[in-house]
Amino acid sequence: MLVLQKPKKPVKPVISRFKDTLVNRDHRYCLGIDERTGGYFFAINVVNPYIEYDEYYAISEAEYSTFQADVAAAVEFAKSCGRHEQDHRLIEKPGKLRGSYVASTSKT
Repeated sequence: MLVLQKPKKPVKPVISRFKDTLVNRDHRYCLGIDERTGGYFFAINVVNPYIEYDEYYAISEAEYSTFQADVAAAVEFAKSCGRHEQDHRLIEKPGKLRGSYVASTSKT
């Protein structure tokens, strides 16, 4: 028989640390502030056979400002993240069954 024990401390979900400030549903990305570090993030929506989730990438304040004002630059960065070219910026490393970014077919 498996006995589950309560954690000693409440576990704060990882997602609560990320506060979205801009969401682009057409191109499936968002920008925001990492409340744990005070830094900025860029997130893309990805899917695997079991779940849809976000991957969070650290960005600079200058990039944050650029991506807020320039959708085309943000879309290019999202595609670059989807091609795993920005993996060195990942805030949380993905698991073994990593999802794929599904870029929008909308024109910028």
